[in-house]
Amino acid sequence: MEGMNLDPYTHEAKSYYPKYDRSVALSMVQTFNLSQYTGRQVLGADFKVGVNLSINSGQPTEKPERVYFDGSDFQLIYSYKDADRLPTYCRLDLSTKYEWQKSWGSIEPYFEVINVLNRKNVGYRGFSIDVDAEGGPRLKTEDSGQFPLLPFIGVNVKW
Repeated sequence: MEGMNLDPYTHEAKSYYPKYDRSVALSMVQTFNLSQYTGRQVLGADFKVGVNLSINSGQPTEKPERVYFDGSDFQLIYSYKDADRLPTYCRLDLSTKYEWQKSWGSIEPYFEVINVLNRKNVGYRGFSIDVDAEGGPRLKTEDSGQFPLLPFIGVNVKW
C-alpha cells in the first residue's frame, strides 16, 4: 500500500502527497540583451536584463489535529502523513548585466535582486504547545522562511 495511510478509526486506506510533491511548478527565465535589440552598447558593453519567476504549489506537510495531556506534559497528535500543504511558493528575481567581449573571453559584472516581492515563502512549519495563564494548552505555529529580499553583486568571467 505505497502512498497510503490507514485511518486508525475505520482502517480505510487514505492517500497522501509524497514529501516533495509539487503539483504545480511554473518556472520562467528570460534574459533580454537590450543592446542587441536597440543596436546600442553602454560603455562598450552589451546591456542585459534578466527575469526569473518561480511559482510552485506548497509542499506537503502534516498539521496537529489533537492535543492530549500525558500526565506530565501536553503532546501533539498530527494529521495523516503529509495531508496538508504549505502556502504557495512565489519568487521573482531581477538582474542587470554588462558584458564586455575580450580577446581571451568575456567579463560580465551584474547586479541581482532575489525575491523582489519580498514574499515570506514558507520552507518549514513547526508547531509547539504553550501553556496559557489558565494552564490550558495553546498551539504555537512557527514558520521558517526562505530567501528575504536579497540584493547582491557579482562578476562572471569566461575564457
